[in-house]
Amino acid sequence: MKLFHILFVLVVSHETVEAQNQLQPFEVEHMTRGYFYASSIGPDALKGHGGWGGSDNPSIPFTPSAHAKGLEITVDTLHIVPFDSIFQGRSVEVRNNGPDTLFFPAQDSRVYLKTQAMHKGKFEDIEYLPSSWCGNSYHTLYLAPSEKWVFVMPKYDGPNSTELRLELTYRSSTIYKDTLVQFSHLFPGGVHSKQFTKKLDHDPAGLMDPYNDQAPLLAMCRASVPAHEDKPRVAWWGNFDQWIRH
Repeated sequence: MKLFHILFVLVVSHETVEAQNQLQPFEVEHMTRGYFYASSIGPDALKGHGGWGGSDNPSIPFTPSAHAKGLEITVDTLHIVPFDSIFQGRSVEVRNNGPDTLFFPAQDSRVYLKTQAMHKGKFEDIEYLPSSWCGNSYHTLYLAPSEKWVFVMPKYDGPNSTELRLELTYRSSTIYKDTLVQFSHLFPGGVHSKQFTKKLDHDPAGLMDPYNDQAPLLAMCRASVPAHEDKPRVAWWGNFDQWIRH
């Protein structure tokens, strides 16, 4: 029985290595569009304010390590996993070690998480979050204590070796003034110089596609102007409980 178990483990390990070897390096010469999608579990009272976009990546429970507190972002640099089925990727975890529930601004369930690379002595974005003209695209996700999200990011390859990190915007409440930023640990990667500036155009696929990547990065979504106001309101500005209702 032990011999069978050993042989089974060896066969599975070999197949895993073969599958990893078939994955292609992820090497691009443009900024990558945001891809960290998530959803929240828990009571209906905490679900998204001002809009909702479906995601099949719900938060899951976990047991925090001893003495761990607050928000933590980890990138597994020891193992290769599939990204978009065919590329080499890395597993990412966003953990709430407690003790408080944390809130995350999102666009159609895409959290404000992006990769940055060291460039000319400072960290700069190599990923971007597209802008939506629709106020209902913007809402809030949350992580209760002892919950986490698991994502997959590309394993960036390129001619210029550098250090990478992840940057995540979140809030300690649903109020804009409570906005905070958390970074992951540093990890190695490779990039092209154009990844800091060049975006690929995204033409809306139809009326229900509110994104246009030719707009400025994270441009503010403006709603129609009520008769008593002299300028547009900004959809994601201020208290999330008072977001614009069309």
